[in-house]
Amino acid sequence: MKQFKGHKGWINSVAFSPDGKTILTSSEYEPVRLWDLQGNLTHEFKVGDKWSVTSVAFSPDGKYILTGSSDNTARLWNLQENTVQEFRGHQSSVSSVAFSPDGKYILTGSSDKTARLWNRQGNTVQEFNGHKYGVTSVAFSPDGKTILTGSKDDTARLWGLQEKTVREFKGHKSDVTSVAFSPDGKTIFTGSNDNTARLWDLQGNMVKEFKGHESYVSSVAFSPDGKYILIGSLSETARLWRVPMSLEDFLEKGNLVKLTEKQKRKYGIEDYG
Repeated sequence: MKQFKGHKGWINSVAFSPDGKTILTSSEYEPVRLWDLQGNLTHEFKVGDKWSVTSVAFSPDGKYILTGSSDNTARLWNLQENTVQEFRGHQSSVSSVAFSPDGKYILTGSSDKTARLWNRQGNTVQEFNGHKYGVTSVAFSPDGKTILTGSKDDTARLWGLQEKTVREFKGHKSDVTSVAFSPDGKTIFTGSNDNTARLWDLQGNMVKEFKGHESYVSSVAFSPDGKYILIGSLSETARLWRVPMSLEDFLEKGNLVKLTEKQKRKYGIEDYG
């Protein structure tokens, strides 16, 4: 496990670069920071101190970053710290931002209970309504056909691009603060103010729960190869974990133990020819 220390406030957003070699973090009223995987600070984006940066994301080609802000806007930046485009229309703080897999669209979530799909020229393409409270986090599926939202109503939702809810993920005991898809699109990752993070399958079943954080889980992310997950917390640290072995991998490796006759009787298991 690696730790990335340097922010003075709580870390509210984390993101991997497309090549998986760098990590982007943001904190209230501080510069957005770029790190290598050894925990060394390599660059800072001084985006201003009047408003809090709430969310960060890399473009698929790694040439741009996207920030969401408490001033109700999202902004697109190049790596020379120049603002390329502003996205205005939300009625409250923009809490989360994401790029479509092809980089052509921007997705934002807001405290106004909605998520919005934009083109890169700053025009709204679609609005997603349905959460009872503010949208805290948004993500695109790897194929770009569905989106994921997390909310202060303690749930996450999977949507079609025509604003149709496909699945609801229930189980957290407090606000769902962050959501992410695995690179293969088969697993969903959520973080919550209940101090836990959870892995889910697309049918809404919890696969794994990560406990032990001393404070709220503020942000979650997968590495591009899907082998690691990154969890940011209000304890002012980020934690890097290896993803547990999937059931498919477990079965492929053949790590199966034959039950004894006594065990079969105990669990009521019969052999069928």
